[in-house]
Amino acid sequence: MDDTGEETATASHLFGRLSSKEEDPFGEIAANNDPVMTENLENIKEIDDKELLAQMDAIELSTSETLQASQSQPSSLSDDFKKQVKCIWPAPKKFLRLFKNRKEGKPLISSDYAFISQPRLSTFVANPYDRYDMDPMDHLALLLRREDYVEVINTTSMIINSIPKDEDPLYYAHFFDVWFYRLQAALRLVENKDETYQKLAEMEAVAFDDSQYANLYQHFFPAKFSEAGSILPFRLRLLSLQITAKVASSSGNVKEINTSISRLFAILQNVKDILQAAPDFITTEEERAFFVKIWERRKSAAEAAVSSAFVQANNHSAALQFLEKLDRQNCPLYLLEVVKIQIHANMIDQAEETYKRISELEDSIERERSLAKSRLMIQIFKQNWSQAEIGKLLLNRLHPHFINQKRTRWSLVKTIGSRATTLA
Repeated sequence: MDDTGEETATASHLFGRLSSKEEDPFGEIAANNDPVMTENLENIKEIDDKELLAQMDAIELSTSETLQASQSQPSSLSDDFKKQVKCIWPAPKKFLRLFKNRKEGKPLISSDYAFISQPRLSTFVANPYDRYDMDPMDHLALLLRREDYVEVINTTSMIINSIPKDEDPLYYAHFFDVWFYRLQAALRLVENKDETYQKLAEMEAVAFDDSQYANLYQHFFPAKFSEAGSILPFRLRLLSLQITAKVASSSGNVKEINTSISRLFAILQNVKDILQAAPDFITTEEERAFFVKIWERRKSAAEAAVSSAFVQANNHSAALQFLEKLDRQNCPLYLLEVVKIQIHANMIDQAEETYKRISELEDSIERERSLAKSRLMIQIFKQNWSQAEIGKLLLNRLHPHFINQKRTRWSLVKTIGSRATTLA
């Protein structure tokens, strides 16, 4: 969670921030004398995978404390108010009859169950979760940091099977944090081209589409909630659609790809509408500032998801055009995203031009972080490119395992921007 208590979005993080659970062992990063920041692109040296990842992690860790210290402020806002702000989300009109019937105590009829989400595991683990030496959420976060995604899938199965069900069998909100970790791991496995988990990710993600299911809204549970709103965390809403988009792009299904992108655009439009029409319960400047901070951050996350979906569909020009329309040319994290897309599209000259644009921005922690990450991505691209040119001459002499290592390494670089996935 960040200083607002907000859960930051996942997967493709365009302008996101680091998790406040991370520590900064290095202190504030030096803006002008760090060799990682100031070394010219022309003088880059070769680095291996471990050093690359170590440098990326160091960049993330060395800026987290400074960013949070600059943004953390004492707040007099109640937890109930903060929760109310985060739960804002319009319910489709097709659910109004169900909400009314539930409020009047009427039972569901068979046709109503088409609008009821019932999340189900696609894997079976018989053993109960028995890890008592640490919090289950901390355990899952540790496994994700280790990139042990298969173990996350197995562990979440055990945890979900061990959590007692709610007295209302259609209420699943107490499972949502676990499902977020599970689907995040599933997305990483799909990104790694593990076909075994594509169907699992797709089948499980659809249960969290709140445009289809009425029991993902507070209105459906009048005995539990007096206010309207969503019980689905925003990050889980976004993640489920990102998985759908990724699976569609992996299968090459153009219709499904376009549908997924359209639905991500719909989420982005909803967020914009919420920002433009502030709710009536906001009465003070402090409340308004909190509301804007939460929903501006969510708008950035939705923009990132749309951009990522275009890239997954190999439509890099559409992704760059979309970002251009956002008109954030002076935002270093926006330009970092442009660099990632340009490198993904083999547009190395344009990526270097964007790098220069970042270097010309006003000094800030986010500028230095964006410079460092951009430089490393350009560096590793050039390194792999030069090795590929040499490899053309030596291809018949290379062992297949070596070639596979290079492919794996480049896939790491293409997704390096999502390495700092934030967790609540």
